[in-house]
Amino acid sequence: MHEGKLIIAQVDHSSGEIIGHSIQRLFQMGAWNVQLLQSITKKNRPGYMLFIDLPAELVEKAAVFLASELGIWGYHVLESQHVHFDVSFREKTLRLTAGDRNIIFNIRPKYIAHRGELLSIKVDHDQLVQVQAKLEECGYSYPLAALRSSIETRLWSGDMAEVITIRVNSDVHDRGDLLAI
Repeated sequence: MHEGKLIIAQVDHSSGEIIGHSIQRLFQMGAWNVQLLQSITKKNRPGYMLFIDLPAELVEKAAVFLASELGIWGYHVLESQHVHFDVSFREKTLRLTAGDRNIIFNIRPKYIAHRGELLSIKVDHDQLVQVQAKLEECGYSYPLAALRSSIETRLWSGDMAEVITIRVNSDVHDRGDLLAI
């Protein structure tokens, strides 16, 4: 658990590009999390509510940045406790069997646990995009959601093997089905 602060700031005079860039800069400064919600402000103008979870020592630096970059002229600060579950990464080899091809990827799924109980397994989105692109190069087209589901289901099977094998069934690849073996 990290003791921290939560900045809540209203943004109503900045473009999406500037706000997006600002969010990236806040992460670079050390923010733990940044959330942006759309809103309607006074006079029915579109606006945003920016929530920044960060260490207490970064509040002033982040606030000065928000004022200079986004033009905010005030903000709220709340005490927060940033609670984390146990997170670990495990190196796995993903072998996709597609027709007569074996496609090999190194992946690092995230395992989320609490008091020794596994709660969730997640494969990084960027890794899934790379796997999907390679499949498309081989003539197979699968939605990311189906790919994520197949890989994470295989990981959830409790198999502690270092190599996870997914067979892409060429008879059904036009429908976007992945079959795990």
